[in-house]
Amino acid sequence: MEATNISEEVLALKVQGNDAYREGDYERAISKFSEALSLDPNSDAVLCNRSMAYGALKDWERSAADAQKAVTITKNYEKAYFRLVKAHVWREVTNIVC
Repeated sequence: MEATNISEEVLALKVQGNDAYREGDYERAISKFSEALSLDPNSDAVLCNRSMAYGALKDWERSAADAQKAVTITKNYEKAYFRLVKAHVWREVTNIVC
């Protein structure tokens, strides 16, 4: 369950980040999500989305950190738990392969 108290400006930046992600522009997505988080650092949905974008770049450390913060804010946020586990698993796989 994600929190829904989100300002219009944060929501607009989140939408822009989502659009960039869908276009495959993960760096721009991260930039938009980061901008949104500068306005609302406790937006679990934006943290979860930025975690997804970091994961697309295989930056598992940052992906895990954002997902961890999201589940700290909202304890039963299943999508954030999924991203957290995914980041940890891929980080371990990457360490084994490399």
